[in-house]
Amino acid sequence: MGGALPEGSEVRIRFAAVDGFSPGQIVTYVAKDRIVVHRLVQSATSGYDHYVIARGDATLCCDVPVLTSAVIGIVTECYKGGSWQPVGPPAKRGRGSQLVAAAISGVVASLLRLNPRVSCWVAARMVEIRWAAIRSVGFARRFRRATLSAGTQS
Repeated sequence: MGGALPEGSEVRIRFAAVDGFSPGQIVTYVAKDRIVVHRLVQSATSGYDHYVIARGDATLCCDVPVLTSAVIGIVTECYKGGSWQPVGPPAKRGRGSQLVAAAISGVVASLLRLNPRVSCWVAARMVEIRWAAIRSVGFARRFRRATLSAGTQS
């Protein structure tokens, strides 16, 4: 979660029923071999199955939708500075970032209603594309620095 919940934070979790989730809450769920703590973007239904779509505060891409049966509960507090405190709101983002994040989660939610497998596939590909873009930008920066430093040594 980054700023709202630094890695390794101690948290208190309240168990909640499926109808007890609302956007903005921080949910804890099991995803494959790990426990994820991310902010709930929206809930969606596909057939008889109920899903949650969550996203970390520091990213534009939402997580792969998960069944509500995988949700452990809602994070109510975290341990900071020697005491338990409520989890704060997400950091403010620029309008462009808000729109992109909303568009991505909207596409994932729309596809979820049509076909959960396609929705999960698209969400996973978006995350892969994001990481590839981050790596590319890092490579380009390193290349530019190396080129500039080689130019000054000539």
